Amino acid sequence: MEEAIHYAPANFPLPLPRAREGEQGLSPTPSRPSPSRLETRDGAYELKFLLDEAQVEGVLGWAREYLQADPYAARSADETYGVHSVYLDTDDLAVYRRRPGFQRSKFRLRRYGCEETIYLEEKRKSRGWVSKVRTQITEVELVLLQEAVVPAEWGGVWFRQALDEHRLTPCCQVSYRRLAREGLADGEPVRLTVDRDIYCASATDLRPGRTFEPRVRLPVTLLELKFRNGLPRLFKGLIRTFGLAPAAASKYRHAAEACRIGLPE
Repeated sequence: MEEAIHYAPANFPLPLPRAREGEQGLSPTPSRPSPSRLETRDGAYELKFLLDEAQVEGVLGWAREYLQADPYAARSADETYGVHSVYLDTDDLAVYRRRPGFQRSKFRLRRYGCEETIYLEEKRKSRGWVSKVRTQITEVELVLLQEAVVPAEWGGVWFRQALDEHRLTPCCQVSYRRLAREGLADGEPVRLTVDRDIYCASATDLRPGRTFEPRVRLPVTLLELKFRNGLPRLFKGLIRTFGLAPAAASKYRHAAEACRIGLPE
């Protein structure tokens, strides 16, 4: 079992974008918890890259040289932390298949390390811009996502309503180790993450696990670069140095395919 480290990943300090006109995708219903329970994560442009084994150590070394560990990753000896997420989808995999109305958002439940805290999240993406809305709950509150009647003042009401409205249920869990680095480039905050040792399994429970017990291992290492405006020179140098090519990589899609979740043989 992982060492219990008490943290939650740092906020990426960027302003939240306004909703784009005509943007499609799943969205929470109008009911919202109080500001103390609902956290709007700052948005950023995001580029993803699949790293091969020859690139991984070089990229990790570069990240340690040019960027600093985020405050929470720095608490562990190897500057990484575990992430465990349960992804939700419809019975006919409308999110996976990117059907109309399901192209822009993913709903998931997330745990960091062995923490009791669980985050109810909606991650939105539009033309490379990624933003997040989430609510922090305790593990005992998970039962409220399945109760017939939910207290109106509960912070997870919006998430529960989204599950009901879009008929979302647990599809798969994805667990991995994350190295996170951050800093300034061209006067703007930037963030780099490398996710490796990615494991997945089908899920029937809303509760994200805490450990990396035997599961299907995804043969990928994923690099993500986050930045506010144009691609900074620092990241251009990284891409050029290691010959990186952007990829439309989704851990959820990789996991669904690896576990053959609802997909034809």
